[in-house]
Amino acid sequence: RYTYDFVSQDEVKRGRKQHGRLKRDWSTPESGVWEQMADYYAEHRFSHQGNKGIAKLHRGMKLRIEDASSAPECEDDRLVFRVELAPHAEWHVSLSWLAYVNGLLLPGPTRSDCKENEWSRRRREFFESAADFALPHSQDLTATVQRVMRQAAVDIGDLRMFDLDSPGGITVAAGIPTYLELFGRDTEISAWQAATLSAAFLRGCLNVFSKLPAHEVNDWRDAQPGRIPHQIHTDPLSVLNYRPMSLYFGSVSSSFLYPIVMAELWRWTGDLDALRPYVETALGALRWADTYSLDSTGFYRYKSRSEQGVKNQGWKDSSDAIVYPDGSQVEAPLGTCEMQGFVYAAKTQFSEILWRLGDRETARRLFHEAEELKKRFNDKFWIEDDGFFGLAIDSKGELVRSVASDPGQCLFGGIVDDDKRKLIVDRLMKEDLFSGWGVRTLSANHPAYNPFSYHRGTVWPVTAANFVLAFGRYGFHQQMHRLSKSMFEAAELFEHGRLPEVFGGHQRNAET
Repeated sequence: RYTYDFVSQDEVKRGRKQHGRLKRDWSTPESGVWEQMADYYAEHRFSHQGNKGIAKLHRGMKLRIEDASSAPECEDDRLVFRVELAPHAEWHVSLSWLAYVNGLLLPGPTRSDCKENEWSRRRREFFESAADFALPHSQDLTATVQRVMRQAAVDIGDLRMFDLDSPGGITVAAGIPTYLELFGRDTEISAWQAATLSAAFLRGCLNVFSKLPAHEVNDWRDAQPGRIPHQIHTDPLSVLNYRPMSLYFGSVSSSFLYPIVMAELWRWTGDLDALRPYVETALGALRWADTYSLDSTGFYRYKSRSEQGVKNQGWKDSSDAIVYPDGSQVEAPLGTCEMQGFVYAAKTQFSEILWRLGDRETARRLFHEAEELKKRFNDKFWIEDDGFFGLAIDSKGELVRSVASDPGQCLFGGIVDDDKRKLIVDRLMKEDLFSGWGVRTLSANHPAYNPFSYHRGTVWPVTAANFVLAFGRYGFHQQMHRLSKSMFEAAELFEHGRLPEVFGGHQRNAET
């Protein structure tokens, strides 16, 4: 038995909201081939914060049965094969599910016994051209490192969204299975970190987001001119505008990271001409930051304007991520420390590109603004007693003095003063933050700490990678190797040597 639901993930958890018309028809287009087409159509009349209209959804799924050793018995939601096998005999059938959007067939992988198609050809070409990893055999954990790195390369290749390919560019989804969609900061940080594998990720990321900045204020979507999208979903509730996620802008990280990705492409390729088409998008993103995020405190802060918006719009975007030292929630508007670090990196790195492109006046202005932000930041956010930066500034402009992993991102962005860098590294590697497997998102000494909480205690490999690069950048090689080693040792414990998005922040010891 099987069914075609055409539901969103939210509906699986909370009950169905949209109800459309589902038609199912069996046919035999040729001898020995059976097909069932499930055609779904739904409409929704919506009105959200000035956004009004009728949204439509048309999706389909075709089940194709061929090469069957015995003919199927087909009903609406039931498929039966009657199989009688003599000893050592074989029975075979091929089942293919083909997806349709607005009546058009989506391309997809072919059967294993068929010739290579366009998608599989591009996948093969990517792995043939991507960087390979070779390590000296005398090095500890060599086999593990090679296995984990190769698995990671295969995985990011499998996250490729082929319909968003551009000339020389690859765009990746945020993750499988929950986030098989385009997410601004996830796609950008993946491109940044995977540049050692291929510059195609940087090109693809810049190209796709250059077409998507907001052009007007739309509070329902948390959109303002120049802002780069946070997430773009194609599920039924988003397409039918029950929620704003078909094109939602509620993230500061997406806009801050875009100029940085440009700078990375310049550093890896030295190709200024490849950057020219994206200059205006990057300038627009920085104008958005200075117009809508920078406020009277002199720092960048966020607050959702959407009735269904994301509350926390910095690097840690879960609703309970930002907490005071007593464990209570910090309400918006608020500005996390790493937001300031990413703006600093964006302006300093993008100013170099503008200088080389001949716009030296804007380059000087951005560099000066970044240096002034750095001075304000190191003065306001530093907690002398802890030798660490505070997590955020709150709605009153007061420092949130919680100990969390975010200052590691500040080190990564370059905003940390010289005399504070070693203190930041040492603090990140203390036992309450460093679990032995990686750096926790929140100190284990914090009253809101939970080793299973998404942003209040777990370990994130993606941020550990940033910290490793930051440690190496400033010559803290012992700590760099220690954190790197912990990540590869953690990967050994997971199937296929594949690091997950996040894992529990329990302390490592002889027993665990």
